[in-house]
Amino acid sequence: MPEKRGFLRAAVVGAGFVILTIIFSFAAIPMVIVARDRGVAWVARWWARAALGAAGVKVELTDLSGVTLEPPYVVMANHTSISDIVALYATLPIPVRFVAKREIQWIPIFGWVLGFGGAIMIDRSNRERAVASMQRAGRAVRRGASVVLFPEGTRTPVGFLGPLKKGPFHLAAEAQVPILPVGILGSNDALERGGWRINRATMRIRIGTPIAAPTEDTDEARAELSERVAAALAKLAELKVLDSPG
Repeated sequence: MPEKRGFLRAAVVGAGFVILTIIFSFAAIPMVIVARDRGVAWVARWWARAALGAAGVKVELTDLSGVTLEPPYVVMANHTSISDIVALYATLPIPVRFVAKREIQWIPIFGWVLGFGGAIMIDRSNRERAVASMQRAGRAVRRGASVVLFPEGTRTPVGFLGPLKKGPFHLAAEAQVPILPVGILGSNDALERGGWRINRATMRIRIGTPIAAPTEDTDEARAELSERVAAALAKLAELKVLDSPG
């Protein structure tokens, strides 16, 4: 009986998520015309809050130390499950565009809305297209938009921070904007890594102190910056750092 109730709840929550996503997707259409990125970001925030609320997922923003509301930032966060994206849309105090792997756009409804919402998709199977995507992200930042990346490049095991990829640090160095480290806790409780059932849970978003981009885009400068960001993310999200190469 408990399993049946759990499955029924998951089905109801899933249906509610789809319905809310469709409603807010239609609401985003005029906002794209009127206010472009900021309009879509506003709709995305309220969609995320509605979806999380309907699923019984609470998200607490626990720290705003050192943060101004003046973009742009290159926002870097740890990544365990898809719930991370929804939670960041719901709570980040600045409008953002996500830089996400191309495969996510094929997730029904969610992926389509993410793409419609101005996300920059990266095709990691093709180096030239991946570089072109990062260049688009750089142009967005230089125009004043904040972008969100998961520098681990993929979802990592619970409790660990994976090796950070080089691309995000090229972007920060070239755009010359600060990195905003963001720690996410409790995402696996809300939606297990690789799972589909959304559970009642509390997620926490911890925003750290911005880290200045290096004045030069060199291997040494990027390596030092990567170490600083990894240390900040591990502390914010209470993670152990994996030692394996990226």
